[in-house]
Amino acid sequence: LSLNLHQRLNPIIWSIENVPTSSYAVRSVPEPLGGVMVLTPNSLFHFTQSAHYHLPLNHYASLETNFRVSIPHVPSPYITTAPLVPGPNGEPPKPRTRTAQFIANIIALDAAHSTFLDNTHLLVALKSGELYIFNLVSDDGRTVSSIGVSRGGASVLTSCALAIAPSRGGGLLFLGSRVGDSLLIKYKPKATNDENSANNGNDANG
Repeated sequence: LSLNLHQRLNPIIWSIENVPTSSYAVRSVPEPLGGVMVLTPNSLFHFTQSAHYHLPLNHYASLETNFRVSIPHVPSPYITTAPLVPGPNGEPPKPRTRTAQFIANIIALDAAHSTFLDNTHLLVALKSGELYIFNLVSDDGRTVSSIGVSRGGASVLTSCALAIAPSRGGGLLFLGSRVGDSLLIKYKPKATNDENSANNGNDANG
């Protein structure tokens, strides 16, 4: 929606139909990717005006959505492809869409809380206290081509999650809890192998 408070007109810019009824959270994706992330107990969706991306997280994901979004194969230790299953009468298995992919380490997002750590990294705190980081990967800078998943450790049982002044260089992460001590954590991205090599070279030259 575009909100015009003076004229009291709210024109619809774009919309998405058939979003799962189990969706419980919407997160605005920072530029340059833009769009929104929609969270359901079993899936992650990225929607823009021109493209959609669906990441199933467990076996129940196919039961909650009618979306058939093509997912390119991206080698990853966190993602596996479900094998084709022969028919009940022994007929050859039928090809499936790439939505048959799911996370090898089964994840359920019910009662989870999320926040963006920077432009492309979404942190999700599960109801069990586990932390997962979803990395939005884009080949053209405008649409999501894959989503990487990594475990970020464990924390308190959170009732809210908020990144304060997030940026590529890090920031502060607040994890609020009703059943334990809330946490304020300073975070920064890990150094890459190239950066480590450069630092080691500078130390050797010094």
